[in-house]
Amino acid sequence: MMETLNWVVPYVWEMIREDIFWVGRTVVAGAIAAVIGIEREQAGKAAGVRTHMLVGIAACTFASVGNMVSGETNQFRFDPLRAVAAVATGIGFLGGGIIFVTDRRDHVRGLTTAASIWATSAIAVTVAFGHFVFAITMAIILFVVLRWIKFFSVRSDEFNSDDSRPPDGHAEPGER
Repeated sequence: MMETLNWVVPYVWEMIREDIFWVGRTVVAGAIAAVIGIEREQAGKAAGVRTHMLVGIAACTFASVGNMVSGETNQFRFDPLRAVAAVATGIGFLGGGIIFVTDRRDHVRGLTTAASIWATSAIAVTVAFGHFVFAITMAIILFVVLRWIKFFSVRSDEFNSDDSRPPDGHAEPGER
């Protein structure tokens, strides 16, 4: 009995340590995603902190599970590019549901938010693969793009915003 216990306890402790390692990566991905979500929420967008955190946590979890499974046994062959492609595809469908075109078809809403969700998932996958500095740097760049680049855009803010106002010179149907 004691011999079994001497073998089981270190094994269980190692499993717990490994899980804590992966949870830590997922928490970092969620925190980075929260920063991006805060910017979107402050900009008045529907996909804010919770949405971005869920995307970041889920994307990191998918990539982490692939890493965990590939390390446990030779029975599974893990291709990290397939995991990345699967996350990108899944998030693409989510982003597609956020994009709307107005009745006049000259104004698109939600495109920037969909792109920020897609980028958030890429950052989370980067965290899952252990590249923290790169992920944090990309999050800072994404934050700068979302917060400040719109002021330097060549097109008017009306064309670049996610809101539902028609651009200057374009009246809603029935307003002319």
